[in-house]
Amino acid sequence: MKNIYKNSLLALLLTCVGFGAQAQQYPLFSHYTVNDFAFNPAIAGTADAIDLRATYRTQWVGLTEHPETGYLSGHGRLGKLPIGLGGFVYNDTAGKLQRTGGTAAVTFMQQLNEKTRVSVGLSAGFQRIRLSNLDPDTQANDPTLLNGEDGIGTPEYSAGIYLQSGGFYAGFSVPQIFKTRIEFNGNNSANNELTRHYYAMAGYKIPLSETFAVEPSVLFKKVSAAPLQYDVTARVFYKNLLWVGGTYRSNAAMAALAGIRLKNNLMLAYAYDLPTTDLKTVSNGTHEITLGLTIGKRIDSDEDGIPDNLDKCPDKPGPKENDGCPDDPIAAEEDPEEEEEEIADLNDPLADSDQDGVLNKDDLCPDVVGLIKNDGCPLGDRDKDGIRDDIDKCPDVFGLANNTGCPIDDRDRDGIVDNVDECPDIPGTFAGRGCPKEDTDGDGIADSSDLCPETPGYDGQGCPKISDAQREILNLAIRNLYFDYDKDEIRPGAYQYLDGLAELLIKHPQFNVNLKGYADERGSRAYNLDLSKRRVESAFFYLTNRGVPKDQLALEYYGETLPDDMRPTEAGFQLNRRVEMSFFFD
Repeated sequence: MKNIYKNSLLALLLTCVGFGAQAQQYPLFSHYTVNDFAFNPAIAGTADAIDLRATYRTQWVGLTEHPETGYLSGHGRLGKLPIGLGGFVYNDTAGKLQRTGGTAAVTFMQQLNEKTRVSVGLSAGFQRIRLSNLDPDTQANDPTLLNGEDGIGTPEYSAGIYLQSGGFYAGFSVPQIFKTRIEFNGNNSANNELTRHYYAMAGYKIPLSETFAVEPSVLFKKVSAAPLQYDVTARVFYKNLLWVGGTYRSNAAMAALAGIRLKNNLMLAYAYDLPTTDLKTVSNGTHEITLGLTIGKRIDSDEDGIPDNLDKCPDKPGPKENDGCPDDPIAAEEDPEEEEEEIADLNDPLADSDQDGVLNKDDLCPDVVGLIKNDGCPLGDRDKDGIRDDIDKCPDVFGLANNTGCPIDDRDRDGIVDNVDECPDIPGTFAGRGCPKEDTDGDGIADSSDLCPETPGYDGQGCPKISDAQREILNLAIRNLYFDYDKDEIRPGAYQYLDGLAELLIKHPQFNVNLKGYADERGSRAYNLDLSKRRVESAFFYLTNRGVPKDQLALEYYGETLPDDMRPTEAGFQLNRRVEMSFFFD
């Protein structure tokens, strides 16, 4: 372990907010469709109005010093020019770490046709990263922590592109496009930098009727050397005034969404996240609320492209040539005799206007050709597989388009289709490519590839997944387990952090912790070895007295060997009078 005090700021950067090559550094938003400008500068000005947003997100409620984010943005179009301007400020805290910054963005827009527009955006900003609410005793002999309170300032730059076409939208952006190095006190490790992020978003608002619409959307997020993460969302709208929906975030959480528009220019949105990982046992979830204000937007209640003050039918969509009404303008110019004849036919009990063989009186779709078995309406998609029933060879069974609507065979019913199953007649696992593999802990990873073969886990290597919040609980306990000279008593300031670790271990019996005791070089080797033994036993007894089973703890002690700091000073000796801890399994 490196010098814990000297590198405490970097440790917090890595564990609390993810300043490492494999972590998400940008704040997450469950309602990403109403906070898209936060990660794509090309959104600025696309609303053809001044759009103001304020968001507050409190994450993992119930954990000590849980993350909180405040975000305030505004953007709009520069008059009639194809240019958008915008900016936002934010404050993001996680434990002792605080990030505060601001960004300004400019967008250039190009209208491709009447419905389609593309925009390209660039942004530049500045953020300050600092430590706050530190323990004076902890930072007294540590210039690194003292400098951490002053903070580190760094610029950041982003770029993005955004496409709108009717109800469809898509965007791609790269925040922190330049990997700015975070340096302090001579530490310029490659891990201490703002890493480049990649975001891709797409969605489509589909009208279902005059009052209801549904909007599926997806957001992909990628950070260098980290797994691809995606959010899949569906929202249902009522008259464009209310919406409800849900989001699934891969390997992280599920969220419920809701929103309302007031007087066409005010918007209130709320999201509640529930973790799908082990974090759900120690967290009460995440709350996110967004308030929006639109200034200068032309009100268009039926969304037909004609503002209400010019729309003769503001509640029903219609073409511009008919002043926004759905009625056919040509109908009024038709021959009155033909109109009378048509009315007579409609009143005829034997009339069949659409000539589909179903009389008008029995036809649920009298103006659309349909089928008799479907009461005169065209076939839909009964199995909801996206393939119309009239061309679906398996209209009542969910299937695939490349198999004409029928499901691909899976003879052994192991969830792996036969064309990729190496053992199509024997149930197997995904890890075994459809073939059975020895899997002692039953987590789907064969023992030959499982780093924890006796403990089920889902971190990709067969071990229980340890979240950043859980690692921080352990790190806080480590950073407070230092001892006075020639003493083995735990300092009172460490009690709350050891209590948090005890609670975590009780809730997760599969987690084990290895405790290692050390001493400084003063005194004989035999005495220091016994002193380090007494120190690690003090931590052991404290945790077991708080209810942690003894078999979840392993003890080691090394005396004055393996010092953490080689300086023959009191500051160096203090850093060597310690107990270190680490998770292990099996």
